[in-house]
Amino acid sequence: MCYRNLTPYTPTFHSGDFYLPQFPQSEPLERQDKNQFKIKDFKLEVFSTTNGWSICISIITITRTSIIIIIAIIVVVVVVVVVVVNVVVVVVVVVVVVVVVIVVVVVVVE
Repeated sequence: MCYRNLTPYTPTFHSGDFYLPQFPQSEPLERQDKNQFKIKDFKLEVFSTTNGWSICISIITITRTSIIIIIAIIVVVVVVVVVVVNVVVVVVVVVVVVVVVIVVVVVVVE
């Protein structure tokens, strides 16, 4: 589970008494606005190997919104790989991986 660090609250003085507001130092991302991302555990790794580029995506909890985010991230990764590597074989492999990931995501959500 991912947590968002909140800025620590400074001590407050009131009527000569010293007290510290009881607020959590961090709160889960699931408590944020409903319109924001509802991804409990999402990791996208792009790393280079001896044979080229590999994309590793691990999704624990996904929603409709996260599918759009994942597809957008994959598109950006594909564009970057095409521009940087500029190898037809790598492009074909990436496209196949993207199609497989989209199919798996749709099946899991449905």
